Amino acid sequence: MPQTNRRNPLTPFGWKVTRALDQHGMTIQDLADEIGCHRSLVSKIMRDQAKSEPCKQQIIKLLGLEESNRIAS
Repeated sequence: MPQTNRRNPLTPFGWKVTRALDQHGMTIQDLADEIGCHRSLVSKIMRDQAKSEPCKQQIIKLLGLEESNRIAS
């Protein structure tokens, strides 16, 4: 079972990213390195604690998430 942070739970987008990372055999650090964003920013995007549309779009593109999976920011 995935770990959750009770204070800052993952958003639906964050869960989709988590599942996609697992399917690709990647970590958040791998994703961050690939898209050129800091690991903590990726994590915050997944928890809706930070807004960075450019990084979010790169996450969607790299992991092959469909446009319909986008969560309005």
